[in-house]
Amino acid sequence: MDLLQETMLKALRSRSQFLDNTNFRAWTFTIMKNTFINSYRRRIHQRNVFDRTPDAHYLSQNQDTFYDVPDSVYSAKELSAMISKLGDEYRAPLQMHIAGYKYKEIADDLATAIANTNLILQLEKNLEDSQKLHQQYLQEAWKEVARESENYEFSYGSKQNLPADASQEKVGSEYSFPLKLRDQEIGQLILELDKPELKDEEKTFIEAVTNQAAVALENARLIEKNQRQASYERLLSDVSRKVNSSTDLDTILQITLREIGQVMKASDGMIQLKIPTGEEEAQL
Repeated sequence: MDLLQETMLKALRSRSQFLDNTNFRAWTFTIMKNTFINSYRRRIHQRNVFDRTPDAHYLSQNQDTFYDVPDSVYSAKELSAMISKLGDEYRAPLQMHIAGYKYKEIADDLATAIANTNLILQLEKNLEDSQKLHQQYLQEAWKEVARESENYEFSYGSKQNLPADASQEKVGSEYSFPLKLRDQEIGQLILELDKPELKDEEKTFIEAVTNQAAVALENARLIEKNQRQASYERLLSDVSRKVNSSTDLDTILQITLREIGQVMKASDGMIQLKIPTGEEEAQL
């Protein structure tokens, strides 16, 4: 402990003796002066004995202590080289320990890293699940489009009857490219060329065009779906207005049947008021 530290310690211990409205600086300097004088007097009266026996300091060493053993002596550079070869999960705590971090700080840092890793894994899983759901939605939506229109197909040139299920590999001079929308295949482009093999830039160009075409097809499908939904909403509003304009049961039933039949283009139809029995409810 140096003179300043000892002076501050004595001043804190004797703070009850300090009088208000007095010179604090002079009081602390007096403590420092007295501390220095007392310490100097003690050092003068101390007797130092020097034992010049060779290797006498080994007598106070622990018997388990060993020196210059090749297997136990490593330089900081060698330790850093060995630690750098470890994996990230083992290297980070050792590097923090060498840098002087306490065990609690290392544990807190590792706990934070583990929590962040778990969070990233959960986000990746949620993203993967969301992509699967969206891919399933696209698949069902385009299946519905195919059912409604039977098949959208356009042929170019002399090849009028293209195979419905073409392979991804080249067959002779015939090439097949998928129309992909967010990794979901919604169609195929089949080309018959005189070239025995396509160049990489040609394949890249065709894939870029098919990707853009898939995006344009999806946009058109969404627009058509929104327009159809808006048309149904307008029809629903008109039918509801006509139904609500009457208070007669027969008239309401007639209007309901007529309007739905016209919208759905039904050839025949029937509407009736009937409360189903227990067996009929079970079949519904």
